[in-house]
Amino acid sequence: MNGVRSRVGFKATGANGLGMSVKGIILDSENKEIDKFETAYRGMGYFHLKPEEGKTYQAKITYSDGSVNVLKLPEAAKSGYTLSVYNNAATDTILVRIGASSSAFESGSQFVSLVAQTNGDIQYAVNIPISKSISSVLIPAKNIQSGILQFTLFSKFGDPLNERIVFIQNNDQMDLKLSCAKTEYSLREKVEVGVEAKDAGGKHLNGNFSISVINEDVVPSDEDDENSIYAQFLLSSDIRGYIEKPNYYFHNPTDETRTNLDLLMLTQGYRRFVWKDLLLAKQILPTYSAEKLVTNITGKLMSLGNKTIANGKVTLINNKIGLILDTLTDNNGKFKFSNLLITEGIDFTIQGRTNKNGKKLEILIDKIQPLDMTPNKNIGDINPDIPKLLKASIENNTKQDLDLQKHGYLGRGSN
Repeated sequence: MNGVRSRVGFKATGANGLGMSVKGIILDSENKEIDKFETAYRGMGYFHLKPEEGKTYQAKITYSDGSVNVLKLPEAAKSGYTLSVYNNAATDTILVRIGASSSAFESGSQFVSLVAQTNGDIQYAVNIPISKSISSVLIPAKNIQSGILQFTLFSKFGDPLNERIVFIQNNDQMDLKLSCAKTEYSLREKVEVGVEAKDAGGKHLNGNFSISVINEDVVPSDEDDENSIYAQFLLSSDIRGYIEKPNYYFHNPTDETRTNLDLLMLTQGYRRFVWKDLLLAKQILPTYSAEKLVTNITGKLMSLGNKTIANGKVTLINNKIGLILDTLTDNNGKFKFSNLLITEGIDFTIQGRTNKNGKKLEILIDKIQPLDMTPNKNIGDINPDIPKLLKASIENNTKQDLDLQKHGYLGRGSN
């Protein structure tokens, strides 16, 4: 917005959908350098910009191979508000700054409303008088549950103006500890594992738990690459687009990971609904209909002369479950068996007759249409380098063979 300095987030991605490193400068319409920028993590970064009325801006981008590209930035709004949120984990506080153009309060002090919510639960709400270009609000975050906290700025008429999200990382997770009686076990020896679960306050918890044991010498594991329950439910499910290494932000939190997580919120943190539709109680139809468990079998009866057979009799038979269904074709020779629950191993036989019980005809069964497939946003997880994936397993097997050979355990044979 013109006249208001703000932080602008960006993300650079390659043709494979993964973040890539870039750097560059922001230039105004007079070719004057305004700010520099460089990606910090996985193609994400930010720069500062205070647009001036009558000027346009562009980003001069330099890629890792030395090539240069110039990208025109969108035109800044002439008036309105900006919303900036700074999550300071060290002090358990959130600083919210509201920038306003001079035209927003030139007729006198105005009021806006700030609402912060997590999973639909209101965590904070306040009315803020706007009488200057920058207004600040300090919010305690210690008692807010971990997850995405969504800030929305509303006008005095209840219209949503801006939105920004941050991720709250508080020490409110379950503390789970595993223990074993021994550190080494013999082949096929029974292993008993003790499980102790406590909440963040140290209170013991009851629950049902599952466990899987993996030999990391055979299947190497990278904690950054894992999509844990925590990362899936609190992050990936609420953020649009593909997230590289989602567990990187959580398995070993540091100031650096928190900073990069806020970059992720700034670049990919777009909401999935429109406030106006929600406030007006507008019914929003689902994009995809619910998948049905039943199937329809349709087709057509045709004569050997390639003519449709009207009022023909069609019978569907399955002797295994004792099912016999029949129907008649319409004027176009089409038939339909509806709401069939077809499970694995169930076969059907379909027979057709003319209205005069003639057998010289052809039954054409329509192909069952596959379900619509949505694009896979996690395509970046696919690793086509099969030799690299199997390298650790092959090296481990070779190591075991050499060890057996060293101790004389490998069998010897001759022709």
